[in-house]
Amino acid sequence: MVSNVLRQVVKAIPKACDTGPISKVLCLWHYDLSSGNILSATRGPDAGKIISVIDWDGAIVNPIWCVVRWPNFIAVQAGRRYRSEADTKRYQVILRNELLRLDTEGLLRTSFQQKYELSRELLEVVTQPWNATFERQEWLDKWN
Repeated sequence: MVSNVLRQVVKAIPKACDTGPISKVLCLWHYDLSSGNILSATRGPDAGKIISVIDWDGAIVNPIWCVVRWPNFIAVQAGRRYRSEADTKRYQVILRNELLRLDTEGLLRTSFQQKYELSRELLEVVTQPWNATFERQEWLDKWN
């Protein structure tokens, strides 16, 4: 079973990884970036400014399309929602509008397109622990 699933995942890679020139735009990604890992000055003229980001042990450099996605608090994952559908849509519109306003080069807009979702999901599937056969099979069933 495991070897069959892995063979199928390997076959899916060329299609899922055909991302074109946007793959040449790289960014540093910190998987565990949370408020507890961002240190800021508490006093003096720099009060409130970020002075350090810690816990970089899981950080990687990826093409930008790998990391541009809905944040967990407004994502719908495996049919589960953290908020009502109306709130989810409202927050997604706010985030998308803010990206459009701030993204002068269009890199985030391009990377956010649905066509990269297959590639993002494949990356998540292949970076799971070796024994995550069920998750890999779910992904294959969804995309085949």
